[in-house]
Amino acid sequence: MIMVTGANGQLASLTLQELADRSVPALGGSRTPADGQRHPDFDDPASPDLTGVSTLVPVSAGYAEDDQSSPGIGPFLMPLSVTACCM
Repeated sequence: MIMVTGANGQLASLTLQELADRSVPALGGSRTPADGQRHPDFDDPASPDLTGVSTLVPVSAGYAEDDQSSPGIGPFLMPLSVTACCM
């Protein structure tokens, strides 16, 4: 399954819609999750629930309030290892 962060933003919501249109299993992650989404708090290493997620697509709005201390990574695919996914 693919998790797309920033799910309530324009780019991530379009990405999730495209995945759904292609019947690709995906879910959204957001700081303010809607039904069926998860809240991955990457500032707390114990927090992100990546159960069942094989690919993470972090979508950043760019230079937002939480990006000021670290450079934005932009959208890219990050395959997760089985160990990282299940621990």
